[in-house]
Amino acid sequence: MAHIMRQLIITLGLMLSGVCCFNKKDHHGQSKHAGVTYQVTLDVFSGLEDPKWDIDHTSPFYARIEKAYKSVPSTPLGEHLGYHGFLVKTTETYGQKGSWTVGPGKNKELETMLLKSCCNTLRNEELETSSLQTCGCSLSRVVTDFVTRAINGIIHHQPRRPHHGPPIVNSTACTTRYEPHVWNVRGVIRRNNCYNYGTNRQTNTFAQPGRASGVRLNTSHINATLVYSLCVRDGLTRLNGPTPGNDCLMALVIWPGSDFHFYRLDDNGFWSHKPGRTAVIDTDHSRRRMNDIEAADHGPYTVFAGYLGVGTNININ
Repeated sequence: MAHIMRQLIITLGLMLSGVCCFNKKDHHGQSKHAGVTYQVTLDVFSGLEDPKWDIDHTSPFYARIEKAYKSVPSTPLGEHLGYHGFLVKTTETYGQKGSWTVGPGKNKELETMLLKSCCNTLRNEELETSSLQTCGCSLSRVVTDFVTRAINGIIHHQPRRPHHGPPIVNSTACTTRYEPHVWNVRGVIRRNNCYNYGTNRQTNTFAQPGRASGVRLNTSHINATLVYSLCVRDGLTRLNGPTPGNDCLMALVIWPGSDFHFYRLDDNGFWSHKPGRTAVIDTDHSRRRMNDIEAADHGPYTVFAGYLGVGTNININ
C-alpha cells in the first residue's frame, strides 16, 4: 500500500512539474516576441484616408523610431492643405496604447526618417541609396515628392488671381455658419473630413463620395469627373456655376491622381474647410481668407472641379 501511495505521489509530482514547465515555456515564448509595435500614419490627405504602415522589431527603422518616441516630445500637426506631419500610434505587449505626433517643419531629420520608414523591408545597407519609389510602400511618387519638398521647406503657393464680379452668396434658405468649435472637438475632429464639413453632416465615418449610394471610390484614379459624379449620386445638386438656388454652396478641388477636397460657403460671405482629420479653418494654403474660392490657393489641389448644391435630401457616409 505504501509502495502504491509513493508511486501516486511521484506521478502527481511529475504531472504538476509538467504543467509548471509548460506554463513557463508559454510565458517565455510570449516574451521572446514581446515588444512595442508602431503604426506610422502620414497625415497628408483631406478627403481620403491617410496612408499608414506598421513597424515591428523586424524593421530596420524599429530602433530609431523607438529611440525618437522615447526622447522627442510631441509637436502639433499642421493645418491647411497638404502635408500635416506624422501620427505614430503604439501598441505594447499587454495592450497598452499610446500616440505621438510630429508636426511639419519641426524636425527635418526625424520627419525624413519617418517618411522613409515605409520602406521597412529594405536592409540597413540599402536604406541610404534607396528611393521611396522602389521600396514597395503604398505611397505614390507624387505624394512622396510633395512631402519631401514640404519637409525641406520647399512650398509653392499659387498666386492670388484678381476677383471679378459681385460677391457670391448662399440662398436665403441656407443657414450654414462658420462655427469651428462645433467640429474641432474630441470625438469629432478625427472622425470627419472635408466631405462631412462641406455638406455640414457629422457622420463620424470619414465620409466618402458615393459610399452612401453603394459605389466605392477608386482611390487609384482620382479625377474631377469621377468625384463630382459620385457626389451627385449622393444627392448633391449639379451646378454650372456659383448659383446655389435653394441650396447651400460647396466647391470641389482635386489633387490629380491623389485626393479630393471640399470647401463650403458660410453666411458671412467667406469660404471655410476642414483639411482631413485636422481643424476647421477659414483660410487657404497661403493663410488668406477666401471670398473668391476660384482665386484661392489650394496647395496641391490644382484642379478646380466646380460647384455643388447641398440640399436637405442628401445622404453621405
